[in-house]
Amino acid sequence: MVTPNYADINSLSKAGVYVVLLDITLANFGSLRITSNGEAVAFGGESFVPVPFQFGTMEKSMGGQNPTWTIEVENVQGAVLAQMLEYEAARKVAGSADNGMSVAVYGVNALDTSQVVMEEYFDLDRWSCPKPGKTVQFVFGGDNPIRIRFPRARFRSDFCDVKFGSARCGYVGPETSCNKTLARCRALGNSYRFAGWPGLGLGV
Repeated sequence: MVTPNYADINSLSKAGVYVVLLDITLANFGSLRITSNGEAVAFGGESFVPVPFQFGTMEKSMGGQNPTWTIEVENVQGAVLAQMLEYEAARKVAGSADNGMSVAVYGVNALDTSQVVMEEYFDLDRWSCPKPGKTVQFVFGGDNPIRIRFPRARFRSDFCDVKFGSARCGYVGPETSCNKTLARCRALGNSYRFAGWPGLGLGV
């Protein structure tokens, strides 16, 4: 089973140069976008607001179940809990039994957020707000080997399979299309991010 290095994720948030961004998607309701930075961070065309959070330890499960992982988010002035309660109310009105929550975890350069050094995606299992309500806890599972593509990344000499304009692509200019070739990436001045990996296009 392949899982992210959670120690590295925690160390990123303390490194000073890099910050961790959480994009918690609440199906049919919106997103909760927060950053470990002391001020708001613009990333991927969205604003991530500063809310303190920390990652818990990986909890292993018995019986072959996926391990779980917890993020504790400070319930600043009750705002996080209020948004989650609004989400639950909207979900009940819609009659949805599926919580539909997921989270994207990004590690980015605090001075240049186009430099993405980590990008992981998970399905959220549940959330809670233990008394006295100082934090909201989000619990999600580790990587499920059934859902992982092997190999995790593919590299081809003159083709990029990264979505154009995405965080991994890193292109933020006026162009709206790309034919996925290194030549096009060079023409857009983005070859250092070719195939979504910083530096892969250098010197070629």
